[in-house]
Amino acid sequence: MADIEITHNLTEGTLVHGTARGDGTGAILGGRGGCGFRFSRSLGSWYLPHSRDKVSKTWEIQEAERRLTEAGHTVVVKVDDASPGREFGEAEAERNEWAEERAERYGARGLRASQAGSSRWRRNRERMSHIPLGQPILVGHHSERRHRNFLDKMHRSDGIAVRDMKRGEYWAARAGAAEKYKQHRENLPTTLRRIERLEAELRRIDRHLESMRAKDLAEAEASRAVVRGAALRGWFRKLVRRPPVPVPAGPGVIRMTTTREQTAGELAYWQEHVEKLKAQGAKVWGPGDFGKGDFALHRGRWFEVIRVNPKTLTVPWQHLGDFSRPVLTVEAATTAYRTGERLPTDRFPYDDIQGRMSAKEMAEKLAQLEAESQNG
Repeated sequence: MADIEITHNLTEGTLVHGTARGDGTGAILGGRGGCGFRFSRSLGSWYLPHSRDKVSKTWEIQEAERRLTEAGHTVVVKVDDASPGREFGEAEAERNEWAEERAERYGARGLRASQAGSSRWRRNRERMSHIPLGQPILVGHHSERRHRNFLDKMHRSDGIAVRDMKRGEYWAARAGAAEKYKQHRENLPTTLRRIERLEAELRRIDRHLESMRAKDLAEAEASRAVVRGAALRGWFRKLVRRPPVPVPAGPGVIRMTTTREQTAGELAYWQEHVEKLKAQGAKVWGPGDFGKGDFALHRGRWFEVIRVNPKTLTVPWQHLGDFSRPVLTVEAATTAYRTGERLPTDRFPYDDIQGRMSAKEMAEKLAQLEAESQNG
């Protein structure tokens, strides 16, 4: 059996070396019921998807090691979660480059499929042009069999043409999505929500790290207490009175520390990106920008602010009022609902706000709209 090595580091991810075609490792590592690995021709080895720039997935590695060992292979596992990997900015630039390559590849693939389908469809129309429109099959005539065969052939060919054109539309949509990958990912509202999520993730990691370190320290203290209890001679009691040796970090602490460093790096990258957008004129709205009675622009419609919250604005329920008018006031919303009953409200987060207008400015705008409607 083969000598197999499973390695992991932040730069390369999880790789499996030493396998060969026909040695039975393919069914264990990949495929249905496998350990989730895939084979890369460019790497020449098996790899675990989405394992680069991340700490090791211990369960998948241990499961692969167990199955390979049971199959008779000699397995060596080398995991390095402590060495630093790439900067987040470098990985992000690589992802954007891959998106551009995908857009080009998908666009060419969609164009080929669409052209093939359209060309086949035109040829079929030309081949059928000699048959008058609405010409029935002459049952019993010597041309009946030829006519039926020709129509069946054209039906199958039209099906292939439609399939190719649909495939072209599919790949064109994929190309469009790949072209907009960077735009959507670096969008200001999306980035603000991502920063909020990363900050919460950092707080969670810090709590988890503190708990893990306290647990390791308690276990070390318990072990030293057992040694002190077993000390019977004076020289040994003197030995155990020495300053305690620092508790070495366990694998879990190492993995969590690395995860924290990566999360902090990603957070710093996106915070810097927001500062760049601000320098270019983008506005990040917050509770200090609004007051009760102001108006906030949300997805093309203005809403009167009922209450300013730390993370959201309370406005009238967006499904009330006249949708043909771009402004929803509290008065209009109350009239549209049921007088005397509590007005239903919505809460819009600040990252989903596109503009602000004071009550005075909105009054002038409403007067202008009213004058235009009367003149129209």
